[in-house]
Amino acid sequence: MSNNKQVELASSELQKTPAQPKNKTSAKGKKETEVEAVSFFSLLRYSTWKDYLYMFFGTLGSAADGSSMPLFALFFGSIPGDFQSGNGQAIVDAASELGLKFLYLGIGSFITAYIGFVCWMIVGETQGIEIRKRYFKSLLHQEIAFYDSINPNELST
Repeated sequence: MSNNKQVELASSELQKTPAQPKNKTSAKGKKETEVEAVSFFSLLRYSTWKDYLYMFFGTLGSAADGSSMPLFALFFGSIPGDFQSGNGQAIVDAASELGLKFLYLGIGSFITAYIGFVCWMIVGETQGIEIRKRYFKSLLHQEIAFYDSINPNELST
């Protein structure tokens, strides 16, 4: 197992073993604190079923929005074939049909991008609130000596 060890951990193990700082001495003799990296999936350990639902719909919306660019390319690729006939009315009809396609694609892209953005913002906000609540709860359970040894400005950051 190499660096992918963190991904292979079960979620129950991740909750039992939070990232612990490691003390390390630098070349100048100063003690530096290095924090272990946290895996991607351990970031989502406080998610609820609603968060997973928002993540699903947010991913679908973002994927649908991302598929709009290849569709734009397909529409642009059809322009020479549509305008080749030489007939004035056929060119106007092809241009109006192509304009409507671009309009519908733009509206669809706007809606899907909005859905993806809103869903992922909701997930981020709820995760951030839950992490802040748990941090505050852990601060309340510290002994008084902890607050004497730490800079008061560090607690809020």
